[in-house]
Amino acid sequence: MTIHEPPHDFVNALLSIRDANLPDGLLVKEVPAPGRLAPYAAAINLTTEAEQGDHPLAHSTFVLLYDPEQTDNWGGDLRLVGHVRTQIDQEMSADPVLVDMTWADFLTSLDEAGAHYESPLGTVTRELSQSFGGLELRASALNIELRCSWTPQSQIGNHYEAWANFILLTAGCGEDHPFGLEVRGD
Repeated sequence: MTIHEPPHDFVNALLSIRDANLPDGLLVKEVPAPGRLAPYAAAINLTTEAEQGDHPLAHSTFVLLYDPEQTDNWGGDLRLVGHVRTQIDQEMSADPVLVDMTWADFLTSLDEAGAHYESPLGTVTRELSQSFGGLELRASALNIELRCSWTPQSQIGNHYEAWANFILLTAGCGEDHPFGLEVRGD
């Protein structure tokens, strides 16, 4: 079995992620990357330290993909994929601009971090989960979920920092607190 060195661009992207300055309030953990999306991939889970009950206000995955055969489709050798799911309150769930605002805030987070990009794609979903059977002790949950991908045109660390800031923003832990639940201490 021949072991190949990872491509230079992929290694530089990983180093850029490692050197990123993330805001306080997140727990970070490397996880297995999806295996079929690209020949080289890395994935990181980020969750808020702030919780509602026993669950983080937001949890997300940030995935770095590298595939030189996708340059025509992606607009580059690298593609970033993000998924975030955030608890929201009842009032926010009824806001008619919530979905549009979530997408706009994602793009604004990239712009503010100097994370230049092309070809952003995504879906935003408003979700109500109701538990039944043995899970009836759990309250219903309202969530907003963003699944997205984009082609980075600048240092990957800037994109990673933007993603982290966006997670805190959607969870109500960021500077502007536009969404989120009111979190109370004991």
